[in-house]
Amino acid sequence: MTIKNLAIAVLFVSLAATESALAEPFRCRPASLDEGKRLITADDPYILNATEADYGRAIGRKSATKEEYKAFAAGEVREFTGRELMAVSNSFERLNATFRKLGYQAPFTNEVVIVKTTMREQFGAGGYTRGKTIYLNMDNLVAPDEFLDMIMSHELFHVLTRSDAEFKKKMYATIGFTMCEEIKFPDEVRSHIMNNPDVESFDAKAVFTIDGKPTEAVIVAYLPDLDRKGRGALRSMRAAVVPVDDPGRAIMSDQVPDFWNVVGRNTEYVIAAEECLADNFSFACLRYGNPVGYAVLPTPEIPERIISVLKGEDWRKEASAPEEDIYMKGARADWLGDLETAKAAYEQGAREGNGECLQALGERLLTGRFGKIDKKEAFILFKRSAEAGYSQGAWDLGLALLRGEGCERDEAGGRAWLAKAVELAKADLAASNRVADAHLTLSFASDNGLGGAARDMKAARGHRLAILSMDEGAVDPFTMLAAASDALAEQPESDRFYRRPEAAKAIAWLAKHAADNEETCELTSAIPGIPGQSGYYEKKATERLKALMEKGDIEAMMLYGMDLAMGAYGETKEEEGYRLLETAASKGLSWAKIEMALNLREGEGVEKDCGKAIALLDEAAAEGEPQALLVKAVWTLQGECGLNADEKEALRLLGEAAKRADDDALDINSKRNRVKALRKAGMEQGFIDWVDGK
Repeated sequence: MTIKNLAIAVLFVSLAATESALAEPFRCRPASLDEGKRLITADDPYILNATEADYGRAIGRKSATKEEYKAFAAGEVREFTGRELMAVSNSFERLNATFRKLGYQAPFTNEVVIVKTTMREQFGAGGYTRGKTIYLNMDNLVAPDEFLDMIMSHELFHVLTRSDAEFKKKMYATIGFTMCEEIKFPDEVRSHIMNNPDVESFDAKAVFTIDGKPTEAVIVAYLPDLDRKGRGALRSMRAAVVPVDDPGRAIMSDQVPDFWNVVGRNTEYVIAAEECLADNFSFACLRYGNPVGYAVLPTPEIPERIISVLKGEDWRKEASAPEEDIYMKGARADWLGDLETAKAAYEQGAREGNGECLQALGERLLTGRFGKIDKKEAFILFKRSAEAGYSQGAWDLGLALLRGEGCERDEAGGRAWLAKAVELAKADLAASNRVADAHLTLSFASDNGLGGAARDMKAARGHRLAILSMDEGAVDPFTMLAAASDALAEQPESDRFYRRPEAAKAIAWLAKHAADNEETCELTSAIPGIPGQSGYYEKKATERLKALMEKGDIEAMMLYGMDLAMGAYGETKEEEGYRLLETAASKGLSWAKIEMALNLREGEGVEKDCGKAIALLDEAAAEGEPQALLVKAVWTLQGECGLNADEKEALRLLGEAAKRADDDALDINSKRNRVKALRKAGMEQGFIDWVDGK
């Protein structure tokens, strides 16, 4: 043994000794150059299952003999450097520390051997396994710790499932797979299946919808073009399913409507159930609850189930939940679009004097979510909610008085109720009562400098982060959504990966609930780095918006009309979009009148009519919509839509909108150069066109 190899052995022995306190630590040791060559040329299942086409494809040729492949693979083995050894040992140490800290258990594998290769023998992959040996791409040994840990935990999963049949069975069950007799494929299908060293046998099946019927099938890595070789073959590989009772037929995954429902959307590496689970296992090992990096997952229940298995728990057994109060029952139904149940729950709570239900019902009457708009009744409900001591009810009452929504405008009374809302929220925080709602009210106050609170963006962020850090089971989803959307809205353009704590928490929550509600779909689809998007969330948002519109939700009707006019669903349908806006406005939705005015100014879906556009803005403003004042201020500043350019009048309208506590107007009005800020906001929000030099 050379001095260098002796040092290697000492390093790995010391690691094993360090972890000896663990009941079943993961132990690893490096293979010497000679041992690596011996292992990579051994007649194990990978070598024995391969065909000459497989051998050739792996090394970039049309075909090769077994002996030719072995000689080629042996030539790609390399010896570890000291730095690489330290990187591998540290990665295993971090994995052991995670398992120890979180109470994870896994089958003991005795010892994992690590072999370093160029990976030319396996298409340049990051790593692969054979038996209890992990083969690592030499380039990844100098990668950042997080990336190496991801590779290592992924490959370790293959070793664990190969080592313990019961562990494999439990892991596969987390995505609905059960073990079965190994499937034998006819030669025609077998020739198209990629020989994967991590998948020794096709012995796990799940139920997929094939030809409209539930069908048991296995997932395979399918090569449509057998002439491609090397990395070209890898790039052409597709996931397919093969029915257990018809193994001569392979169906591409995009022809299986519920394929992604089975495997989840956390990873696109789903050429086998084994590979899909290995990625999810790595998320669990990397403690996916940390909302930065690999943590943002569209299907978090899969790593959650894996964690349950690692902790020795039965994830199928649902914990008995305490009975939900009437407001939470309504809020969760409302969130999922079950408007009938939501309305009944809110109305029951309102009859009982529940402040949260009174406020929620009032808010829905303002927007027409339940098919009716009644601002006067909404005002009465906000007043009752405020008198019941609910801070958000008091906040909405204050805004209604400032804006004149459902009541006479009363600026002094409105500001007094906003101050009362802040007082109630502070009292709730001190008493640990309705904490999330209190934080939300205080974030509104700090954002806008209302209710006696100083304008303090840092304090507002702190309140949102407090909500996002809470146990979501105790917080209604609309409050979580408000906190998440506000946290994301203020991120600078340069911060495109959202590394700030409040944004990272927001993304984690949104990703977990991305398909539960049309608003989460819309927000999630715009966030870079969330796996499995591919238009999925945009489509979900559209489906939910249409469903709500059909249930009578007037606001959903307006939003869908706006989307149609903008061509959000492929084809631009301006006329149909305008008709929906007109219908929503006729049902009492003042905000729809603002959108109609914007369309009339441009002649989108309707004949251009500046006079009618201004009249609609005035109507909306009179009905309590300060945004209408802001739009008119921008047009007045620019002399748009038939108005005379009048800077003084524009600033008066801006000030009036700010007095009515419009978020945008408050922000613009606070800028030192209000004229410049007003023009910029008009351009950004589409109230006016971009004008060079202004």
